[in-house]
Amino acid sequence: MCPVTASAAPVFPAAGAESGTDTGTDTVVPEENPDSDTEEPSPGGSGSEEQGESGSGSESDAGQSDDGEEGAGTTPETPKEDDDKQDNSEKTTEDIWALMNIPYNDFYKAELGNNDVEVDAFTSATLNKTRTSTLAGGSYHVDPTGKDITGVTFPVKIPEGTRLSDLSQYKEVKDTDTVTISVTNRGQTSETTYIGKDTLFENESYAYYKLTEEPTFYKEITVAEDGSLSFGETKGTAAASPEKVTASAEFLTETSYGDYQLNLTQEELSNAGIIYGVIVHTKNGDQQGSDYGLRHMENIWQKTKLSWATGFTKDVHGCPTSSEHYKNMMGQTITGLTYYTDQGIYEVSLAQGVYVPVKFTYSLEVADASLDSGSTTMNLTGLPADYNAEYTIDGLKDAAVDAEKGTITFAKDAEKGAHTLLIHDKAGKYADLKASFILTTSSMPVVYDSKEYKLSPAENYTQEDVADYVKAIASVKVGERSYAAAGRGAVTIVNADGSIKRDADPIAATGAYKITILATGYKEFTFDYAVEDTWLLMNIPYADFYKAELNENDIEVDAFSSATLNKSRTGTMVSGSYHVNADGSDITGVTFPVKLMEGVNLSKYKKVTDASSVEITVENRGQTSTTKYEGKDALFESASYSYYVLSETSEPEFYKELSLNEDGELSFSEVKGKATENPTEVKGVEAVFTTESSYGDYQLDLDCDELADVTSIYGVIISTAEGRDYGLRHMENIWQKIKLSWATGFTTAVHGCPTSSDHYKAMMGQTITGLTYYTDQGIYKISLAEKVYVPLKFAYTLEVADASLDSGSTTVKLEGLPADYKPVFTVEGLKGAVANAETITFDKDAEKGEYQLKVHDSGNKYADIMTTFMLTTSGWPVVYDQENCKLVPAENYSQEDVENYVKAITAVKVDDISYAPSGRNSMKIINEDGSLKIDAEAIKDLSEGKSYKIVVLATGYKDLEFSYNSWIWVLMNIPYADFYKADVNNTVKVDAFTSATLSKTRSGSLVSGSYHVNADGSDITGVIFPVKVSRTTDLTKYTRIKDDASVEITVTNRGQTSTTKYEGKDALFENASYSYYVLNEAPKYYKELSADENGVLSFGKTQGESKMLANVEAEFLTDTTYGDYQINLTQEELTKAESIHGVILHTEENSDYGLRHMEN
Repeated sequence: MCPVTASAAPVFPAAGAESGTDTGTDTVVPEENPDSDTEEPSPGGSGSEEQGESGSGSESDAGQSDDGEEGAGTTPETPKEDDDKQDNSEKTTEDIWALMNIPYNDFYKAELGNNDVEVDAFTSATLNKTRTSTLAGGSYHVDPTGKDITGVTFPVKIPEGTRLSDLSQYKEVKDTDTVTISVTNRGQTSETTYIGKDTLFENESYAYYKLTEEPTFYKEITVAEDGSLSFGETKGTAAASPEKVTASAEFLTETSYGDYQLNLTQEELSNAGIIYGVIVHTKNGDQQGSDYGLRHMENIWQKTKLSWATGFTKDVHGCPTSSEHYKNMMGQTITGLTYYTDQGIYEVSLAQGVYVPVKFTYSLEVADASLDSGSTTMNLTGLPADYNAEYTIDGLKDAAVDAEKGTITFAKDAEKGAHTLLIHDKAGKYADLKASFILTTSSMPVVYDSKEYKLSPAENYTQEDVADYVKAIASVKVGERSYAAAGRGAVTIVNADGSIKRDADPIAATGAYKITILATGYKEFTFDYAVEDTWLLMNIPYADFYKAELNENDIEVDAFSSATLNKSRTGTMVSGSYHVNADGSDITGVTFPVKLMEGVNLSKYKKVTDASSVEITVENRGQTSTTKYEGKDALFESASYSYYVLSETSEPEFYKELSLNEDGELSFSEVKGKATENPTEVKGVEAVFTTESSYGDYQLDLDCDELADVTSIYGVIISTAEGRDYGLRHMENIWQKIKLSWATGFTTAVHGCPTSSDHYKAMMGQTITGLTYYTDQGIYKISLAEKVYVPLKFAYTLEVADASLDSGSTTVKLEGLPADYKPVFTVEGLKGAVANAETITFDKDAEKGEYQLKVHDSGNKYADIMTTFMLTTSGWPVVYDQENCKLVPAENYSQEDVENYVKAITAVKVDDISYAPSGRNSMKIINEDGSLKIDAEAIKDLSEGKSYKIVVLATGYKDLEFSYNSWIWVLMNIPYADFYKADVNNTVKVDAFTSATLSKTRSGSLVSGSYHVNADGSDITGVIFPVKVSRTTDLTKYTRIKDDASVEITVTNRGQTSTTKYEGKDALFENASYSYYVLNEAPKYYKELSADENGVLSFGKTQGESKMLANVEAEFLTDTTYGDYQINLTQEELTKAESIHGVILHTEENSDYGLRHMEN
C-alpha cells in the first residue's frame, strides 16, 4: 500500500484606533516638536500636506444618514421609518451597553459648568489627518471626504425600557461592517480597512455598536418623546474614582495653532493610547470660572498639547477655527483639566494655576531701518486705557523707546539683523505685544564671481564673512519667483561656502537668470547668473523617446504592461529601461542622456541625486534577491521625466535635446551627438525569421557578435524598404539583446502580459532592411544579409480532429483563407499522408503521436498557417494500481512499456488543473517508473476523505483517468450482523445461516454473493461486499487475498460430485471473516469501514448507485415448506442478477429485516 503523507487590555473596546486591517502601507505619522523645522500632526494638518485621493468606501454606507443628508451635531427631529413596523410598546428588557458616535456638543453638554456656548464640530481643509485614526483616535467623522471631525466615539448605557422604535432610527454597526479609508500624509498614501466597531470612525452620528460587557465609564442616554437623544454626565467606576495626577504646564500666547497654547508634561497622559475628550477648568478671580470642552486636531494634538482660539486667529493651516466657546476664558485662570482616555479618566491639577491674559485688537508696526540712521519709527494703536505698558528690545545696543513720539533710537554700531520690540502689561491683565523689525548695514561683504559661479569676499572681507552672510540668507529670488532658504519647502540655491548650487531646479536649465539675495541685516544683493550646457540622465516614456526617430509612423509606442512583475524590475534583464510602478506592472520607457535647453524649468519633476536609492526585491525562477540601486541608478524605479544631473561637463556621445514645445510641454529632439555622426556600421548580419513564435506574431533572431559586449539597450528601431520605422520596447519586443518579437493584432498576450500591436500592424506586407540599436556601447546601424519579407497574417480557423490510427483518416476544418491565398497542404512525417482542405488520410500502421498540418501560400504573400492533431492507439499499456499508487503494466505489456508511456506524458491534470511534467512552472506528478510522486505539491495532502481526480495526457494515447484517494477499495467478507447493522432499523442481530446439507452452502452458483468460514459447509457466514477503507486503517491482522490465491471446493448435489477452483478474489468465497481483496476500480456501491481504538471494525450504510423498482408484483404465502412465511417476487431485472449480496424487507411500521442466503 502506498504511504500516506501526514498584554494589558484597554478599559473598553476603542473604535477607530490602530485596529484597522491594513490593506496597503498603513503609515503611522510620528509625533514631533512644532518648534522644529519638520512637520508635526498639528491642528488642522499641515500647509504642505498633499491632498491625496480620498478613496473611501464602506459596505455599511458609513458617513451617510438614511435620508441622504450628511452632517451631525443634532439628533433627527423626525424618526426614520422602521421597515419592521415595530410597535412603540416594544421595549428593551435589559440595559444595553454600546459604543456610540456622540457629536461634541451632546458629549460635553452635561459635563461643563457655567458655559452654555455649544462646542462645534472641527472643520478641516487638509482632509487627511481627520481620517487617520492614529492622529484622531477617539473621534469620528460623518463626511467621508474628511472635511470635519464631528464628535466622540464613547461608551453609552441604553437603559432598560427604551422603546425599540426609538432605537431603530439609529444605525447599528455590526461585526461584518467594513469601511476602507485611503489617506495621504507627508506624501505617503496608505489604505486602512476598519472592521466592525472600528467602522464607527467614519459613520453617522448616533451610530452605535453593542458591547458585551459593562465599560468602566459611560454616558447614560435619555430618549425624548420625539425620539431624540440626550446624554448625561459620565458615570461608572472610572468616573466615580478618577485618577488624580499633577502636571507641569508651559503656556504660550504666541502660537501657530491658535491664540493660546498649553503644553502639559505628565507621563500617564503621554502614555494614553486614545483621547476622547478634554475639559479645561478655570476660576475667575476668587469665583468659580467656566469649563471648556476641547476637540480633536484643532484643540487636542499629541495628547498633551492643547490650543484654542478666542477670535483673533481665524484659521490654522487653512482650517477655520471655532472660538465662541472659548472667548470667556480670557482673563480667567486655568486650575485643572479632565482627560477622558482609553486608560481611564484623569483629573489633572496644575503645579501652578495658569492665567489666560486678555487679547484685544491692535496694530503695532516698527519700520525697518539702516543702522546708520540710529533710529526708526513705531506705530501703535488700539492699546486699552488700563494697559500699563513696559517696552523692551533685547540685544539692541542703547535701545530707547519713546511711545509718545513713536520712535525707537539705538547705537549706530548696534548689531545688524532682526530685532523684536516687546510690550508688556506690568499689571499682568493683558497679553504681551510683539513686533519685529530689521536693521541693515550699508556695506556688502560679498561680490559675485561669474567665472567661479560663487559669492566671494568683497574687498576687506574674509571667507568667514561670506559664510556669515550665507547663514543670514532668508530667501533667494530667481527672476520674479522667491525661494525660502530654510524651513518647509526650502530650496538651496547658494551653498554654505557661497558657491551657486548649479543643479538647483530653478537654475538648472541652460540660460541667463537674474538672482536677488535677501539676507537678514543686509541690503538686497542682485547679480546675473548664466548657465552653460547642462547634461542629464532622464526617464523618457517610449512615445516621447521614439517620436523624433521614426519615419512614416505616427502611432505612439506604448509602455509595456507586465503580468510577471519581476523581470520588469530586474536591472540585468531590462537594463536601459525604467518603470514607474513599484509593483513591476509596467516598463514605462528609456533612461537616456539629455541636453537641457534654455527656458526649461524642471522644478516639478523628481530630481535623483547621489544620495538617492531604491531597494527592489524580485523573485525569478524561484530565487529571491534584493538589489539596491543608488545615485543615478535609482532612476530605474522612478517617475517619468525624473532626472539626474551628470557631473561631466563634456558632451555625451549621444543625447536628445530637451526643450519646450509651443504648448509648454517637454519635447525631445532626435538623437544627436558624435555617435550619430559615426555610428558602428554592421553589414551582412544573418537573421532567422519566423511567423510562429511564443513571444508574438513574428520573431527575428540576429546573429551579431558585435552586440556581445553590450550591457544596456536603450532602444531598437526596425526600418523597412517601404520607408517606415518601428520602435521596439524592452521585454515584449527586445530580449536577450538579439532576439526581437512583436505582435500585429493576432497574439493578444504573451505569458499573461497583454501585447501592444497598433504601432506594428503596418509592418505586415513590408520588407525589413535594417535595424538601429541604441546601447551603452554606442549606436549600431545593422543591415541584413538578406532582406526579410513580413508576410501578412489574417483571422482564420484551422482545426484537425484527433483520431485513432485504426480509422486511417481525420477531418479538417479550414475557414477564412483570403481569395488570393494559394494553399499547399503538408503533414511532415505522417506515413501515407494525403491532405486537403477537408480531410487527411494516412496509413493505419503509421506512428502514433502528434502531427502538424501546415498550409503554405505558394504565392508567398501570406504567412503559413499551422495546427496540430493527435493520432492515438486504441488502448493503454498501463493500468492504475490504486493500492500501490502507481501505473503498472497492462496485460501483455512490460515495465519498459510503462516507462515509455511515462516519457510520452505531456501533462497531468489534477482536479482539472493541468501540470506539465517538465519545463518552466512544471510539476512532476508521475515518476519515471510509473509511481505517483506522493509528495508533489498538487497531491501531497491526503488527509482523511481527500480524493484527487487525475487525468494523464500522453502523446499517442487517449486520456487515462483514475482517482488517487485517501482510501482504497476492497472486496471484504462481512458477517451478516455487521453487514446489516447500519442499514436496518432493527436491533436484533442477523445470524449466520447454519446448514445441515453442507454442499449447497459451498456451491458458488447457488449462494453467489455470500461467503462461508467453515470448509465443511456447515454455515453461510455473511456477505462479500465492496468496502471503502482509509489508507490509515490497519488490516494486517486480516487475511489478504491476492490474485495468486485459490481454494478448491468439492460438493455433491443431486448425486453429482463436482470440484470448482476459486481463484483470486473468488477465493473469498471460502475464507475467514474480514478477509479482503484489493480492487483497482471504484465499485458502483460500497460500505465505508471504520475501526475504533481497539481495532474493532464497523461498517456504515451502503452508499453509491441504486435503482428504484416500482410496482413489483408479489405473491405472499403463510403456508410454506421454507419457513413461516414466503414472498415470491415477479421482477425481470432481479432474475437477471448473477449475485445477490443481501436483501432488506421494509415495513410500514418502520422496521427493517435483513435476509440471508439459502434460509431466506
